[in-house]
Amino acid sequence: MPNNLSDREQIIYDFLPAGRQKPITLKNLSCLANMNQREVREIIYALVVKRGLPVGSSTEPNAGGYFVIKDRDDLEVATRHLTPRAKKIFKRARALDRLFTRIQEWIEGPDTRRAKAIAYGILAAAATYFAVHLFLFLIDL
Repeated sequence: MPNNLSDREQIIYDFLPAGRQKPITLKNLSCLANMNQREVREIIYALVVKRGLPVGSSTEPNAGGYFVIKDRDDLEVATRHLTPRAKKIFKRARALDRLFTRIQEWIEGPDTRRAKAIAYGILAAAATYFAVHLFLFLIDL
């Protein structure tokens, strides 16, 4: 049993099954812990990144959820979905960067108030979309 966990971290950790065979879903974990799903994801993130505990997740159909990694096979299952997901997020970031460049060129082009307002609106929406998805990705690692 890990030491120095906060009460909330300990509650979540105690509900995690050992090994990938019967992972607990986010929904069930949040119900058992009496926390919302965002709080649970943030705690899982803290357990792995800040506390260094081997907590994995699986996105397998009918077997998705969280578990404590016990062996190399558990680790493989826990990391299998992370790389493709990260690649998609960085692909989206590159697309937004290209969009930003086009908008900047548009803004710096002919000086019309309407064009600038539209460009800034598109830019703000794109930046918000990216920031939200990046945050969700990072707390789910």
